[in-house]
Amino acid sequence: MLSERQVVQLFLGVALGYDALSTNLVMSPAGFFAAVAMPFAGRALGRGTYARWAIAAGLLTMAAGGGNYWMSQMNLDISPGQAVWPRVVLIVGLAKCFAATNVAAYLYTPVALRGAAVGLLSLLRNEGGTERPLSGSPTGPGHGRVGSCAVHSP
Repeated sequence: MLSERQVVQLFLGVALGYDALSTNLVMSPAGFFAAVAMPFAGRALGRGTYARWAIAAGLLTMAAGGGNYWMSQMNLDISPGQAVWPRVVLIVGLAKCFAATNVAAYLYTPVALRGAAVGLLSLLRNEGGTERPLSGSPTGPGHGRVGSCAVHSP
């Protein structure tokens, strides 16, 4: 997901010439749909749907549902709406997978240890999400940000 977000932002900003506000307005509807999709996935898992089937449905939504294929068909003649909906489909599939993997991770964890397990998984997820690619910046190779420190190559 990080690479998809980075590539779409660069495509919108560099190739299509969108400013930061326009790029983020195109990217933001996916977050709304993720917030809408996760409770539905959680409700389905709470009613007895196997986590494996929910993960498979999420992967199928991301792959065959249009997200990845749809993004592969993007060109320089697209409108903002044509950049929004492939990302929404991809993020809805990811929300299905995310909810199901959390349920599967905690299913057999004893109740006394569940709080520690939630904290550990949240720490690992957040630390993994803070890494930024160093060569993906539109200002050139070697320019990027790691955490809150700017990194510049000579």
